[in-house]
Amino acid sequence: MIGADRIDELAAPFSGRRLPAKLAGFLLLLGALIATRLPLMPKYLITFDAINFALAVERFDPSLHQPQPPGYPAFVLLLRAIACFVPGIEAVFSVTALLSSWLALILVQWLGALMINEKAGWITALLLLFNPPFWLAALTNPIRLWLATGAVMAVIAVKLMERPALSVKAFYAAAIILGAISGFRPVLPALLLPVVALAAWRHRIRPLHWILAGTVGAAAAAGWFAFTAASVGGIEQYIQVLLDYNQQQAEPTSLLYGAMPGAAVYMALQAITWTGLGVLSWIWSVPFARRTAPLLAKHDRWLLLVWFFPAFLFYATVHVGDPDHTLSIIPVTCLLGAAVLLRAVSGKAPRVRFGVIAAAVVLNAFLFYKPIRKVTKPATYTPVAWLDGHIRTLIDGLLAAGTPGSVAAVFYEPTTGWRNLSYYCPNIPVLVIPGNVSREQLAAWYMHDRRVRAAKVDDGAIVLPPVRRAVFVDMAERPISASPALPVSCAGRLCTVQLKKSGEVRFHGFRFRITGSTRGQIR
Repeated sequence: MIGADRIDELAAPFSGRRLPAKLAGFLLLLGALIATRLPLMPKYLITFDAINFALAVERFDPSLHQPQPPGYPAFVLLLRAIACFVPGIEAVFSVTALLSSWLALILVQWLGALMINEKAGWITALLLLFNPPFWLAALTNPIRLWLATGAVMAVIAVKLMERPALSVKAFYAAAIILGAISGFRPVLPALLLPVVALAAWRHRIRPLHWILAGTVGAAAAAGWFAFTAASVGGIEQYIQVLLDYNQQQAEPTSLLYGAMPGAAVYMALQAITWTGLGVLSWIWSVPFARRTAPLLAKHDRWLLLVWFFPAFLFYATVHVGDPDHTLSIIPVTCLLGAAVLLRAVSGKAPRVRFGVIAAAVVLNAFLFYKPIRKVTKPATYTPVAWLDGHIRTLIDGLLAAGTPGSVAAVFYEPTTGWRNLSYYCPNIPVLVIPGNVSREQLAAWYMHDRRVRAAKVDDGAIVLPPVRRAVFVDMAERPISASPALPVSCAGRLCTVQLKKSGEVRFHGFRFRITGSTRGQIR
């Protein structure tokens, strides 16, 4: 067991003679974050989820996907607080991403010092700093950075339970952390509960403290639940929203929800790949690690196993939609990497030690910029750059196509960007055709002035709004005019149809009509 004197030293990272060096190190981490994240930040919010959060800053209602269920009320409050001091929603998200990333790095450095030693703490922080899914989250969905932050906070509390004088207090702190972090990521307490329970059992926490700590943690979580339920009209409505959203997310890929075996296997492969992508940056050093006493104590190895596997099984069998979903367990791989790299450089010259650590950092950066396989591509900068260019082209192109009231946009729902366009250009009617509708039972809707209206259907054709031109957005499909009076011109992903006279246009097998009687149909 780690001695009480070492716990005293490592549990106080912001005091004593190490304070100046630690502060300098944390500032360097912040500088590295700014240097590696800010230049890559997209011009606009590029993800569907980011737009949902932006709308939630104005009005919080998960039933309207502002944001998407389950709601993440603590993160929305954080965004609102930062918005009080930072102008522009893009800047708000950038500042939030930087601060959330920095907090995660500070905490994981502390955990590495607690679990191994001070050097390991800094190596762990570097491995997480350049880990591809961690990097990705800052550019696309900063809410998911809190998966790493919340998990590391809880495990730090578990580690502090090793000191007898702090054991009970740290147990209560872990319970409060689990309840509070549910406001950022509601699934996280369930994934971390085995870690806290294992530590409480190991340190022989009395049953009374289990009951009281559980009550305190549940009360913290209940506050977020009550706040969110009130925003959607009550507990019953909120529970139904949660059930519907959970079914929608898990049904396509989870065997537990009736998905096809091929889709379920591919999701498991994604969970393995995205969790372990950063491992490739240090796994090569294993043969060079000296066979001496292990850096990780036996109980710490058990702690990491219980931290890692319940969450990994959830991602592999229930749901993992994006690489940064796995951030709750990626710190485990960074801690293991720090232990291996320390063993690999033990007894080596300073230049060798620096070179080995630098090689791991460079490999992480390479893995972020260069997809090595198709399944790794979503965890790299490649889709971020593409999506940034797509959203820029879309918004800037629609703004240049005409003044509000003179242009409308038409999307086939699987084509991304309609949610972003409706947010940035609320005065431009955005017509969306669901991807799962048949030509026989046609249904479509308009988003206009941030309100949703059903589109008019006339004799099997969708009636376009009374504008001078309609812009059809698609990666490959082009609208086909059924009348020479409706000329079509295409530039990249945008095809513009001049709606000067009555006529029809075909797009994705659907018919679109412009007539003299359409004026006012979406008002």
